[in-house]
Amino acid sequence: MLGKTISSQFRCYLRLSMKFKLSLLLFFLTTVLFSSCKKGCSVCTGMSAPREFCEGDYIQKAHYQDAIDAYEATGGVCEEN
Repeated sequence: MLGKTISSQFRCYLRLSMKFKLSLLLFFLTTVLFSSCKKGCSVCTGMSAPREFCEGDYIQKAHYQDAIDAYEATGGVCEEN
């Protein structure tokens, strides 16, 4: 009887521990996701469709700047967010 009680308490502890670890992981990933997109983004509007360019979406900063330059060349206006 005592072994059964300890076993069920241990399973409950493991389940709680896994939920806690998962919650921490999800919180961390959500924080990284939102903080990475907010940095280095530009909102562009104008003659073509409005668009948001984020530096993190490009391998190099030069590619990011080229995309903004191409949008502005079509008559658009870009502002850093």
